[in-house]
Amino acid sequence: MMLNKKDSVNDHEIIQDDNYRNKLVILSKQYPDLWKQARNTRFNEADVQKFISYLNGKYATYHHAFINNDSFRFLNISLKGIAQNNLSNIVLDVLTSDYFINTSSNLSLKYGVELSYSKQTAFFPKLFSGLMFENGSTMDSIYIYKDHYETMNAKIVELPVMLNYEFTNSTVTPYCYVGLAPMLYFATISRTDSNEIRHETKFTVNAFAALGIKLKLTNACNIMAEYKCHVINQSNFLLGVEYYLKLKH
Repeated sequence: MMLNKKDSVNDHEIIQDDNYRNKLVILSKQYPDLWKQARNTRFNEADVQKFISYLNGKYATYHHAFINNDSFRFLNISLKGIAQNNLSNIVLDVLTSDYFINTSSNLSLKYGVELSYSKQTAFFPKLFSGLMFENGSTMDSIYIYKDHYETMNAKIVELPVMLNYEFTNSTVTPYCYVGLAPMLYFATISRTDSNEIRHETKFTVNAFAALGIKLKLTNACNIMAEYKCHVINQSNFLLGVEYYLKLKH
């Protein structure tokens, strides 16, 4: 079904389309000034026609509102990070989002590539074996190691696949997601009590979940904040910016 913006809605198959409201919501993701109209459009012929008339007035060159696709696809590029006293983290995501309107306009499948870099410093207090010996009047401990700091620099490549849910379709949108990601991990570890530098390389599968909120700045840009929990990596709080565009599908 193609719904032309100049058409009158008199086809009862269109009026009875259970996915029609989802299609209006998907359209409103690209056009913020249509959010109010999309949210207030009731499931009847008069309100749907009013929405089309408004679209006709706002976008005279926009030829049609919808083509009957089962899904809509977006490209998301986001840069997120955080810097604290003992932890710095930066993450670049390049993800494809598929919204399945037959299921929900708020549910999407995301997949793509995530590149991240982190630097973390941790303090390790002295650890001794518990064995002692007496040297004259002096009692000494035999240390495994003394107080020191360890710094880890890690570069991580992940291929995440996740289910993402947006709780609203508005300027401020809370969201959550859960997923899995094959992960390739490169790390160097140095310590203040030694000149030795260790190198670690690991391949594993990481599971993760996150809760966040995003604020729409323009038709194609959001700022966002999220708390992400990992099974493998340390959980962290991230701030960032997201750019997205609709792909032909």
